[in-house]
Amino acid sequence: MAESTEIDSSHSRQTQNDLGTRIQALTLFEKKVPIPEITQLTSVSKSRIYAYCKTAIQRGYDPNVNPRILLKYVEDTLKPGRPVKATDEVKGQVIKVLKKNSTTRQFSTVPISQAIAKFGMNISVRTVWNILHSLGYSPCKLTTKPGLTAKAKAIRLKWCLEYKDWTLEDWKNVI
Repeated sequence: MAESTEIDSSHSRQTQNDLGTRIQALTLFEKKVPIPEITQLTSVSKSRIYAYCKTAIQRGYDPNVNPRILLKYVEDTLKPGRPVKATDEVKGQVIKVLKKNSTTRQFSTVPISQAIAKFGMNISVRTVWNILHSLGYSPCKLTTKPGLTAKAKAIRLKWCLEYKDWTLEDWKNVI
């Protein structure tokens, strides 16, 4: 049936069961289907079936009162952890600094981080890198173009002065 506990090749742990599989396992458990059969049908282990049942009961599930299994009985709870630094507001400030003008578009992550710090948002250089990478930006080398030499400027000026009186009709005949 549901292949929700596939082995993840990059880790030794199994992935979690999806909500549908959890509900199916709980329903079969409440219908007094034997545990080995539930495990065979849903690929949910015996210990997980009991854990899902215990969690559902703690969250208000009572099969004697209402046999319906609601999502809130089987959903994962929020996991505690460090809040992210890269909020939407911070991402917006990074893009605002980056797109401000042609000079800021050339900034590396260090000046961007310093510019963001002026707004009272202290984020690391690595966080700036992660934000830019997540938004599709990639590092590129600045293309530098040599300026015009005095000789080239003189040639351009001469050409402009020579053709300054031409009308639109004159230019149409050139092409």
